[in-house]
Amino acid sequence: MKNCVDIVRPFMEATSHLNNIQIMGGIGSAALTHQETMIVPDEKRVIAPADLSLPQYRPDGNLRDFDALVLSTSQARVDEVKEIAKETIGDELELSFFELKPLARLQTQRMEPFRSLGQFVSDRYVIETDEEGIIMARRSLFPFEVAVDFETLDTWSLSIGDKDPRPTPIPHPGTTILNYLTRSVSGLRPKDEAKVNEIAKNVVNKAPETKDWLMDGPGRSQMEFARIFHKLGRVGTLVVGEQVEITPVKGSLLDHPAFMITDAPSPTQRIALGVTYAKARILHAFESNERVVTLWQRMGEKHVDKIVHNE
Repeated sequence: MKNCVDIVRPFMEATSHLNNIQIMGGIGSAALTHQETMIVPDEKRVIAPADLSLPQYRPDGNLRDFDALVLSTSQARVDEVKEIAKETIGDELELSFFELKPLARLQTQRMEPFRSLGQFVSDRYVIETDEEGIIMARRSLFPFEVAVDFETLDTWSLSIGDKDPRPTPIPHPGTTILNYLTRSVSGLRPKDEAKVNEIAKNVVNKAPETKDWLMDGPGRSQMEFARIFHKLGRVGTLVVGEQVEITPVKGSLLDHPAFMITDAPSPTQRIALGVTYAKARILHAFESNERVVTLWQRMGEKHVDKIVHNE
């Protein structure tokens, strides 16, 4: 069985000319759970031990994912990254790519609310210009959206050993935590709970300022997003890493500032929220069944790309 670090390294070498990629989860998450990993905020750098290892297959026998975020709305740039991954990684990992989406799509969702209710995962929506790059960003899963602080889009470097010739671009460690909390309409997925607990505990212990960064700093709006999802999918307070608390939003979500369709008729608002509650609770029950999740990852997930990517 191969080490994901070795599988991914040729991709990193082949994309050394690109500065718009972040590798999500995978070896980045493995590094953030490792007790010997160092976090250097001033350098936006994570340094993992040289012997960092992540098996190619999960304990349930499923092939691991390779998830990459392309920080652009350009399909040509996304396609370039995909082609490089296919050439350098091939079928040794399950390849999955995410891109930034044009902010104008959110207005389309407001105008077509019932068509937009099929979404189960969140996305990043931006206004991007050739001259200035990203000038506005939102994170959304219909019917909710929140502003995104640009600092949460920062790219950090992960060095495997302190002399790694080609560090891996990863999200801010705090953003890694947020990504797990805000990816699914049901909130933190049961299969990720143990991992996220370890990541949060390790990151906050090594870089204590991360807690304030999450709760009151650049991560605050997306933490509020996590609180919305937590209310949709669960009850009670969720504590990750012993120090980071996610409490459900109080009051009706129809009155929350993140609710997107305040101009829609009241019946439409209530139906949209009711459907979203149902999706979250059903999905959480589904994700809590380990056998079902294993079969889904093995046989179903790769065939629903349009749902996973909100196409």
